[in-house]
Amino acid sequence: MTYLWIFLAIFLFRFMLNSSYLLKTYYYRYKYIMYIGTNQGYLLNQYVEPVKSLIKSAGLSDSVIPYTEPIGYNNVVQGMASPIENLSNNREDIVHANLSLFDKAIGAFKKRVFECFSPLYWITAILFAPRNLLLYLGLDSDKVGFKLCNIVFTLIWWVLGTSFVFYKDKLLVLIDRLLNQL
Repeated sequence: MTYLWIFLAIFLFRFMLNSSYLLKTYYYRYKYIMYIGTNQGYLLNQYVEPVKSLIKSAGLSDSVIPYTEPIGYNNVVQGMASPIENLSNNREDIVHANLSLFDKAIGAFKKRVFECFSPLYWITAILFAPRNLLLYLGLDSDKVGFKLCNIVFTLIWWVLGTSFVFYKDKLLVLIDRLLNQL
């Protein structure tokens, strides 16, 4: 019964967290669309940090847009601009990039909300918990070290899981004895 309560708490936490992120993304997208066509675009600067954290929470990275502008006397200036840092900018390419980022974030959060109701998601999350933990820690999944750690930790995880299933009573007694000795 305790496992059911733990699962329910994790389910509710994940559902509420991603639902709130989804609602925030809709809110900031609405604010962006409302302000971008007006002369009050400078008011969007107060939303730069919250939007950055939402984009990061969605697992997306801010893109960069190359720009070239004439500065007079046949001279031009070239550079790269971050769309999120330039929320108040009315340039068409920056507006398009920001709206695209908002839409991608909405898609990511919708996916996470719907994953809460998928039994396959929970089964893979439990079976491959070591991989998810290594990814959460920010390790690069293309590196050889990640792959070796993943294999070793997954093997240990599965051995502990199957031994817990078969020897649950004995392991609980052993853990109780160890805790009593401390």
